[in-house]
Amino acid sequence: MVRPFIVLALGSAIVLGCLPSLTQDKSARGSASPTPLTTQTHTPTQPKSPRVRRHYKPPPPAVVDPKILVLLNSVQAKLRTVTSVSAEAHRVFKWSLTGRPNPLPIHRIVEIQLMRPNYASVHDWDLQLSSVDGKWHRKKLSAIQISDGRYYWFWLAYTNDYYRSASGPKGNEIPLASIDYCGGFFSNESSQIAGINYLNSQHALRSVTLKENQTWNGDTYKVVEITFDEVGSILQDCYIGSDGLIHRIFTHSALIGANHAVNIVNEDETLDWIKLNPHLSKSSFKFTPPAGSHPD
Repeated sequence: MVRPFIVLALGSAIVLGCLPSLTQDKSARGSASPTPLTTQTHTPTQPKSPRVRRHYKPPPPAVVDPKILVLLNSVQAKLRTVTSVSAEAHRVFKWSLTGRPNPLPIHRIVEIQLMRPNYASVHDWDLQLSSVDGKWHRKKLSAIQISDGRYYWFWLAYTNDYYRSASGPKGNEIPLASIDYCGGFFSNESSQIAGINYLNSQHALRSVTLKENQTWNGDTYKVVEITFDEVGSILQDCYIGSDGLIHRIFTHSALIGANHAVNIVNEDETLDWIKLNPHLSKSSFKFTPPAGSHPD
């Protein structure tokens, strides 16, 4: 799903950790009315003119080319027709902060297994660059999301806390915001088109454009560019392969921090491999909270 969830996805929690000023309540941003204006009077006996309040006029909804909707619908339809998905993705976060040192880039591997009607397993691994072979290797688990058919579990290594909620009979209540390339597997409500419609309803969508075909890793991809506003200006490129699936999502965010400072965050998610209809069993989705962890 297109991300107003740039601040909801697991990796974006890191961004919020580095930029605490971004966590202000959304309802407070941009909702305050301008200071009312009063008309000055020239004689003390003359009653004051009534206050004049300026009303904010939101921009009109963005117009989306029907051809782009057809393309995104085909991605959604393909995921809705399979019974299971297994995939692995590489995520890279890079920052350019104003007035403070830039953190080192963070590399992660996301292991994904999805099965109907409501089973899911997502493991986020922090990676470490080896000085021996110069390759990235798994260092430690940073987060786990599991839906075991009855409950949805979320465990975060940083706090060693876990959260549990009902997963829903059809999986549409599983908040898997961190796997955008599989958005729409359980529900059309988590697809790219649903995200675009939501942004438009919030007057946050700026444009949806079909760019020229791009060559990446030796293959040619159709690229849909989506721009929207969410605590700053965000641009997202979705690379759609010849197999009709999303293989890469590059997100460039210019986020507004303290004192109106602009902080740049780039997130590059690439699908290393994906299998449709792999053989999965319910036992693959069992979860027991790690020893010493606490319910949130």
